[in-house]
Amino acid sequence: MLTSATIPIELAPKHIVSVTTYNSQFPGPFLRLKEGQRVAVDVHNETDVPEQLHWHGQAIPRVPICNSPKNLPGGVKNRDLTPA
Repeated sequence: MLTSATIPIELAPKHIVSVTTYNSQFPGPFLRLKEGQRVAVDVHNETDVPEQLHWHGQAIPRVPICNSPKNLPGGVKNRDLTPA
């Protein structure tokens, strides 16, 4: 499970910005997957904006970015992955 949330962080003294975290981490956690082993990941969106998560290096059916379903605020999306 991954949970996205927005929190303020101090990048430099007196320089606070809002960032999106995953499981309270910025950057998000490293996910180690085994080749050929299917995994299901639930992504909970606790931000106040629609979110879209990019799975770097994974073969996922191509959908134009404008048609890709977003995870709405308070929503949960499930992504099934089988790393190749």
